[in-house]
Amino acid sequence: MDYIAISFVRGPEDVSVARVLIAQHGGHQGIIAKIKRAEGVAQLDTIWAEVDGVMIARGDLGVEMGPEAVPMLQKRIVAKANRCRRLVITATQMLESMTTARRPTRAEASDVANAVFDGTDAVILSAETAIGAHPIETLQVMNRIIRAAEGEVELEVIRKWSADMEQLPFPDAICTAASAAAKAIAASVVVAFSERGTTARLISKQRPTAPIVAFTPFESVKRQMALYWGVHPYTMAKIEHTEVRVEEAERRLKAEGLSRAGEKIVILSGTRVGQPSGTNLLKLHEVR
Repeated sequence: MDYIAISFVRGPEDVSVARVLIAQHGGHQGIIAKIKRAEGVAQLDTIWAEVDGVMIARGDLGVEMGPEAVPMLQKRIVAKANRCRRLVITATQMLESMTTARRPTRAEASDVANAVFDGTDAVILSAETAIGAHPIETLQVMNRIIRAAEGEVELEVIRKWSADMEQLPFPDAICTAASAAAKAIAASVVVAFSERGTTARLISKQRPTAPIVAFTPFESVKRQMALYWGVHPYTMAKIEHTEVRVEEAERRLKAEGLSRAGEKIVILSGTRVGQPSGTNLLKLHEVR
């Protein structure tokens, strides 16, 4: 498996214990904290440092804190996740009526769209596909709602968290600049060389106007990056020299039909291969 989700997380110690157990058994899975209780909400600021992402478990939150609290909690948690550059998944009863019906209610369609407008990375189906009578149709409906919402959403609203930060680490600053550059030059693709997935996650949080193509040497990281918003992950062998790496990326993009000669692309990389969180290079490139 690629991720392990922990239910009823109360604080960072719940996550750190799980991470130690995973490592002891030779695992490298990402950890998703399911926020279901008031204690977890209260400890969010300390939980972020320990997790790869969070899931907003709205059903249990509604039981624990009352249904009237859930809408604002959803917005707060999504906003904090984006500010901390962590994955965030919105869950529970998104298209619940489709467990038996072929069409969702208008309120459910609005619920899915509002999660997109809030800035969630992913939405999840539960009973609709676990025991539902129309699992495929439910997925198709959710897909259409998401695509329609993303066609209308003002991505600048989701990006606004970055403007609040006074000083950024190099990888964050590079990704912020890359998103702006992609818009300025009308780039067809943003390429991220990302051995551990960090660069892909950071540029994903910027919601660039161009699709993100992420290359990693590791199959497990490729699968994990599939959960990141806007990221199309691929594997590529480690290449030491930056220019050779760029040439191979260009070849792969053209072979996959993701970019054509004459189009402009933005490239994110580190100058030293094998150095985690070492992204320090932004290159604007015209495909030949």
